[in-house]
Amino acid sequence: MAIKNKISKNSRAAKRAGVSTRNELKELQNVARAEKTDFSRVHIKQAILEKNSNLLLSKIERKRESKIKNNINKRKEKIIAQYKLSQNSKLENLKIDNRALLANIEKSLNISNQLHNKIMKSKQRARYVQSARKAGWEQTNALAKQEIEQVNTIFNKEDPTALLKSSETTQENDDVETFAQQEERLRNERNKPRNIFEGLEVENDE
Repeated sequence: MAIKNKISKNSRAAKRAGVSTRNELKELQNVARAEKTDFSRVHIKQAILEKNSNLLLSKIERKRESKIKNNINKRKEKIIAQYKLSQNSKLENLKIDNRALLANIEKSLNISNQLHNKIMKSKQRARYVQSARKAGWEQTNALAKQEIEQVNTIFNKEDPTALLKSSETTQENDDVETFAQQEERLRNERNKPRNIFEGLEVENDE
């Protein structure tokens, strides 16, 4: 095999080759560069940026909505708590009023029961007194009649003039008022209308 000789840098061939490459480089520098035609990365970056911005905006919107909801819920809870407190206070006031009303009703019922019991007791006492008085006077009248009959029988047996004497005694007994008759007479006198001009002395002008 033939051995190829290396071309030295200082040789003519190297210089020629160098000149040609330099000229090509100059020409290439003067040629307008072609624009980039691969836009995939740019689109991907834009899509990622839009996605991130949308995510950030949605996150901010969610936070704002949650904050608004929390504020609304807090206000609702506050209003409900105030309403419950007011209702509880109203119920307590109603309970107090009802207790006072029930106490007053119980007092009035007790007073009415006491009055009713007093009235019933007074009526029973009056009936008892009337019946006792009536029974007592009936017994006394019966005893008096029995005694009169016994006396009359004795007088009739012993003295023929006993009838006259007994008649006189009966007349005297008839003239004597009983206690019930006396009470009735005094009651009638009290209820009798009086003329206030009877006690006045009239002066006659002569």
